[in-house]
Amino acid sequence: MFGIRSYRIVNREVDEEVLLVLGLNNYLLRGRIRSRRISNRTYYVYLLISNDEEVADTIDDIVGYCCSCRVGRRTVGCCAHVMTVDWYISWARYNDINAPAPFLDDFFDEYEEE
Repeated sequence: MFGIRSYRIVNREVDEEVLLVLGLNNYLLRGRIRSRRISNRTYYVYLLISNDEEVADTIDDIVGYCCSCRVGRRTVGCCAHVMTVDWYISWARYNDINAPAPFLDDFFDEYEEE
């Protein structure tokens, strides 16, 4: 869970124009995640979400997913990028999420000033 929150904190900018209409029963959501390890690398996460009222707010609501990272193209399970976008759209945006260990920001500022 720490990795998901950390990805969310690094990627604070939420692009509101990520919704792409795909057919009558599904829509495609695209998320953009910056890599924490490799600078200037961006991964794109795609979630295919059903508009069907019968599966709304259930695990079956997500029809498919894919990520542009190496791990995200596997057929079993998902990568941390897909999980981060899923976690954000389903839970985190409705709750007040704080950065992990915010006190460290002030701690390092004290040493930079000296």
